[in-house]
Amino acid sequence: MIKVYGRQIIKFLAESQTLPVKSAFVAKSLQVSKDNLADFNAAVDMLASEGKIILGGGGQIALPAMSTKVEGIFRANERGFGFVVPIDTNAHGDLFIAPGDSGDAMSGDTVIARSIKKGVRRGVMQYNGIVVKVLERGIKRIVGTAQKMGGQWIVQPDGKAYIGLVAVDDVGAKGVVEGDKVCVEIIKYPSGTNLPAGVITEVIGRAGLYDTEIKSIIMQHQLPGEFGDDCIDQARSAAAGFEVEGISGRDDISDDVVITIDPPDAKDFDDAISLVRNGDGNWVLGVHIADVSSFIEMDSPLDVEAKDRGNSIYLPGKVIPMLPEILSNGICSLQPKQKRFAKSAYITYDDDGNVLGRTFANSILCSRARLTYHQADEILKGKAEGHPGEVVAL
Repeated sequence: MIKVYGRQIIKFLAESQTLPVKSAFVAKSLQVSKDNLADFNAAVDMLASEGKIILGGGGQIALPAMSTKVEGIFRANERGFGFVVPIDTNAHGDLFIAPGDSGDAMSGDTVIARSIKKGVRRGVMQYNGIVVKVLERGIKRIVGTAQKMGGQWIVQPDGKAYIGLVAVDDVGAKGVVEGDKVCVEIIKYPSGTNLPAGVITEVIGRAGLYDTEIKSIIMQHQLPGEFGDDCIDQARSAAAGFEVEGISGRDDISDDVVITIDPPDAKDFDDAISLVRNGDGNWVLGVHIADVSSFIEMDSPLDVEAKDRGNSIYLPGKVIPMLPEILSNGICSLQPKQKRFAKSAYITYDDDGNVLGRTFANSILCSRARLTYHQADEILKGKAEGHPGEVVAL
């Protein structure tokens, strides 16, 4: 909790218009309870000992002033200037880097910059910076469009972040023609007026074509590719071993009316709902989430892979799933008329919508219908033809 409060304090001070401020005011603004006040004060002491905040008289705290040496991430602008975003937040904010003062840094690099006072404006000291050292390169590979400019082949990088043009010399070896999307490894970084230079490692295809654009996005953002054999084998084994009958330790609600509501192009259905009156006349809303964890052991290949991926990624006409589709579109999908494992949360409401209680369970359900948002909306408007009465009633 102390580290959480530490991050919240830094964020609050960075966004505050008046500094310094009393720590008690920060605690009140962050809605710190009396029970957590000790952790909050410990966070203040921790930040002060690390030099991330300054303690003043009367319990006041503030961010430190701009240091003479600033470590941070360099962000370039197409107009020639840039900023260093400090790793440790200070009272001034980002450090301005004038055109010509970025050295051989490229956008995304971790750098050290020397700050120089430029005078006071409206009561606030102004700073400029000069990049003196690149600690780590942020970009080693770019994806972009090959072009010919004044007899020199260059690649215009994709994406919103300004990286600048990259010179390439080996277009003949790859059969590149102007307008091709290519992947380039950076081998030389900018120096003076010289562009960074790179080697074309792959020709993706003609710019503007669907397959080319999708593949370039995947490469540009280093999105995950196909699953390894160990993950596929584990998924197949889980699917083959799926058995509902004879399972103990789960509530069997497969006779209850449960439905899914998703976009019309959804392939996997990972959440469902139910709604009934209980014996006291109150409403019980069931929210049922596909129990994926029951098929994937901790630290198994699929668990490690899913942790690395973090989530499924949706692109136009394509999904890069967090789990192999044999699971995400199969036994982990709450498909109609198929018994599936779920984690169920039951929230009890009175007629005024007040929450009276909540319970949780591992369950076995069987969805009665797969509705789209449009279909659900039509039913609510009284256009229920073609839908089962029990679904309309829900």
